[in-house]
Amino acid sequence: MLLRLLCCLLPLWLSACGRIDPPEADGRLVVAIREAPAFFQSEGDSVSGFEHDLVTAFAHSLGLKAHFIKAADPYELNDLAVAGRVHLAASMPIGNSHLQYSIPIRTVGQWIVGHSDVLGPETLDDLAGQTVEVPAGSPLADSLRGLNENRGRPWSKSPASMK
Repeated sequence: MLLRLLCCLLPLWLSACGRIDPPEADGRLVVAIREAPAFFQSEGDSVSGFEHDLVTAFAHSLGLKAHFIKAADPYELNDLAVAGRVHLAASMPIGNSHLQYSIPIRTVGQWIVGHSDVLGPETLDDLAGQTVEVPAGSPLADSLRGLNENRGRPWSKSPASMK
């Protein structure tokens, strides 16, 4: 009896693990997204941010509703997209040959803001031993974490004071 039940449920379980249906099937564009200040923020039923507005407008232009799935980090964004659990991923860092990327909609240069009476820094090496603060969860926080790995240098303090 148990074997028969498993044989009946196995196809249902396997279909649940596959790719999602095209957006037209249920009228939703399913998008993986990360919370980041000014880009995508949710508090209760209220959702806002540049990427939220952009994706919602894009879905609307297709006659669809946007449905967001929050990812914890770029790795989860990647996993959701590669597994076909979402139709697209917002804020996906470039670097996976298994995915197709659009032309960037926006680019952001990294800025160092400091006191007006201090000149520099001119290079990344000038930041050695300094405390650098960025908004937690922002794309710049990921870039800052990556500097430690890419540069092969220990941080003088924590990798970033994220507030």
